[in-house]
Amino acid sequence: MRLWLESHEIPVAREKQVENGMCYVLESCPWNQEHSKDNGAYVIQFDDGGIAAGCHHDSCKEENWETLWRMLEGEKPMPSVKKAKTENLPSAEKESPVDVLLRLIEEQGHIPFRSTEGEAFIQIPNKVSFVNYPLKSEYYQMWLRNLYYQTYNRGSRNDMIQAVMETLVAKAHCQGKEYPVYNRFAFHEGHLYYNLADRDSTVLCVDESGIKCCSEPPVRLITRKNIRPQPMPQKGKSFRKLMNKYYHFASMSDRILHNVILIVRLITGIEQPIVIYKGSKGSSKTTSMEMDKRCLDISSNNVTVMPKNEEDFLLLLESQDIVCLDNMDSITKSQANIFCQVVTGATAVKRKKYSDSELCEINIKSVVYMNGIHLLSDRSDFLDRCVFSEYESHIIRKTQEQKRRHGRI
Repeated sequence: MRLWLESHEIPVAREKQVENGMCYVLESCPWNQEHSKDNGAYVIQFDDGGIAAGCHHDSCKEENWETLWRMLEGEKPMPSVKKAKTENLPSAEKESPVDVLLRLIEEQGHIPFRSTEGEAFIQIPNKVSFVNYPLKSEYYQMWLRNLYYQTYNRGSRNDMIQAVMETLVAKAHCQGKEYPVYNRFAFHEGHLYYNLADRDSTVLCVDESGIKCCSEPPVRLITRKNIRPQPMPQKGKSFRKLMNKYYHFASMSDRILHNVILIVRLITGIEQPIVIYKGSKGSSKTTSMEMDKRCLDISSNNVTVMPKNEEDFLLLLESQDIVCLDNMDSITKSQANIFCQVVTGATAVKRKKYSDSELCEINIKSVVYMNGIHLLSDRSDFLDRCVFSEYESHIIRKTQEQKRRHGRI
């Protein structure tokens, strides 16, 4: 295949091993040169002799290996393709593999649905209740590949898995129900629903009567790749005493304000201020910010740095309910505008990958913490949406404690 591509002066950007074959990612699209920016065109040569070709862009969805061969070779006969024998296979395997997977998915009770923003999700039953995943998530792709392997005792091809997922996405949009979708927690009609994301996919309902498990919440809480399980809440020490132990605020007013904001974070649907932890070196700003994240929405990256790419930053805001940005020095005018939209709520629009004109929306309403030593920005619209919390250095705190012991202050 590589020699054939070279003979027709079609440069290959890279090669990668796929299930049962080799994929040649092309530098430019042979059907449309305008699709050369993101290496969307490919040719796959499978181990059994089969050949596939195509381009991920919407306008090239009708292109395949046959159209590529005819374009370059004219009426010359196409290479023979080895086909699998099916006469001795069981009746289930005589169906299309895509049809078999779709049937098994339906039999196992997987239900596609969509969010109010139009994103496709899948609900999977487990021993206790249900767990919800983004339909195109890495986890669900792995689940589909494992189902294919259990059914056929061989690895799956990428195009099969892609066909199954695209069919499920279509069912989510055309047949599935629409639900409000949240990540870790949601405040809905006076009730707080919290996703523990544990092995049993436990969802808690918190209201005036207390805490109880909820098997069918009216909202959909999504389990994403970076979310980590939380323990079941237990009655224990005073919340204020725990805060006094792990946080080192400069004043009592800072402590009270922090505790109020931490509780209010659980109320979705309202404007949430950006909290900026200020203090000198060694005042435990990062540790305190990580504690806030652990209390409400523990994830694989509790504290992160500000992404350099604006699109990556928007995706970070969409995937987490609480975002903690560490060691912020200054922010640009564009970043300040995004932070303002984070508080009031907005939708960013970007071009969908491998498409010419289709757009996708990113919901960027989130909760943001950040810390730094210096003032990050002097923009009034940004500062109006911020709450500043002062921290003491552990050196100053120890010095004051020693003076108190000696009666000097």
